[in-house]
Amino acid sequence: MITPRSSKGAHIRDLGFDEKTSTRSFEVTLSNPINAGDKARVANLDFGDGLTKEGRLHNYIEVTQTSRLKGDTSEYNDQKVDSRQATVTDTGKSFNGTF
Repeated sequence: MITPRSSKGAHIRDLGFDEKTSTRSFEVTLSNPINAGDKARVANLDFGDGLTKEGRLHNYIEVTQTSRLKGDTSEYNDQKVDSRQATVTDTGKSFNGTF
């Protein structure tokens, strides 16, 4: 079970599950601007405990920005960012990025 939670007025839409790729997709739409250089948490995905009869499920997240305002150029941190390479702990140490 994945429960989306938004912050800063963002809207999260569950786009459903694709059985062929075993992928669940979400769309996050911002309702408030984030200025260049600012950091803001706009969405959380809360995972259930992942415990099934067959063992614990481990999920990872891949994030891609799909649209942008005119003049906003793509950078390394907004295309196919994989949680298995990008996740750190609260103290900044690398974490395996599966949840």
